[in-house]
Amino acid sequence: MITNTRKSTAYAVTLNLSDEYDMMWLKQARDLMRKTNKSLRKIGKTPMRIRLALRDPIHKEVVTNHWTHEKGVRGYDFGGNVVGGIKNARKADVYIYERYN
Repeated sequence: MITNTRKSTAYAVTLNLSDEYDMMWLKQARDLMRKTNKSLRKIGKTPMRIRLALRDPIHKEVVTNHWTHEKGVRGYDFGGNVVGGIKNARKADVYIYERYN
């Protein structure tokens, strides 16, 4: 687990997705957020959300740009997401912020 100072106030931590302790931390954080959101909803407050921003792709894959139809081998798609999802990421930044409906 890596903690850095970022510009975002919602940034919590960077997790190594292959480390079992980091994955336990994420599970505990999600469970705590679920319980907290139940309490927040009861009193009419805005619930919180945990978001993972995937980083450091393991394999590069062929990506097609939907606007120009160009193909290229990349680790990220044109929206900035890791190609292949969570299975293809080594790390994930965790952000905790208020959920706006």
